[in-house]
Amino acid sequence: MNEAKGCPFGHGAPAQEKGWHDAKLDFSDSMSYGDYLGLDSILNAQHPLSPDHNEMLFIVQHQTSELWMKLALYELRAALAAVHRDELPPAFKMLARVSRIFEQLVQAWNVLATMTPSEYTAMRPYLGQSSGFQSHQYRQIEFMLGNKNTQMLKPHEHRPEIFAQVRETLEAPSFYDEVIRLLARRGFEIDPARLNRDWTQPTTHDPSVEAAWLAVYRDPSHHWELYEMGGGTRRSRRRVPAMALPACDDGRAHHRLQGRHGRDGGRVLSAQDARCRAVSRTLARADHALTDFV
Repeated sequence: MNEAKGCPFGHGAPAQEKGWHDAKLDFSDSMSYGDYLGLDSILNAQHPLSPDHNEMLFIVQHQTSELWMKLALYELRAALAAVHRDELPPAFKMLARVSRIFEQLVQAWNVLATMTPSEYTAMRPYLGQSSGFQSHQYRQIEFMLGNKNTQMLKPHEHRPEIFAQVRETLEAPSFYDEVIRLLARRGFEIDPARLNRDWTQPTTHDPSVEAAWLAVYRDPSHHWELYEMGGGTRRSRRRVPAMALPACDDGRAHHRLQGRHGRDGGRVLSAQDARCRAVSRTLARADHALTDFV
């Protein structure tokens, strides 16, 4: 007898009864799709506080954003570890994924922008002081990309476990700091003070780093992996390091983010508003700090 052919969750299992395209239909004694994904917990995690119909959109929008940011952090940490091990090709793959994640977050505005000012105003009083500005995952992404600010620890002090995670990210080298270490390991003369600086401070210009990147760009054939890491193979008119601005594929994502915020800022006065303003500031600061070799 041929084995049943169906979805991955039923493939290979003997058919117990005739079903749709011989797919497994009885999951009383095996793991189902919903079991694997924990859908009961996910789909029952929305608890609107207002009677307004549109609050469900607001909640789902922010919960899905947090899930995407969880994946972004997962990939960024793995990419940073790969750079630390001098394994750049896997890091490039992970960073490409982060770029797509940020594109997804930007595109999410298309759904949230269907909420009108009056609809938002009707539900906002029920949200209290909660705001996307308080997202600890977003704060860790900022810190990992070099936009360090010790004051941003305070919103998380009431949650000791989360506070410890955010503080650990603040006190650790950013992704760009790790790349500067990589330059030193590849033989470039980086100022020792830059390699052992206070990691809680934002990225700043350093002449030795500028000189190293200039050397990479002047002779990319001899420093190809560093050239790729520095964004040399990108089609951007500006040489923005690919790892520093994963959301900016040729600068377009940054442009969309700023443009849509300006266009829709009066329409959706939400926690997403605050988050997108912060993203724009992060990208602008990183752009300024991490193009010190241009």
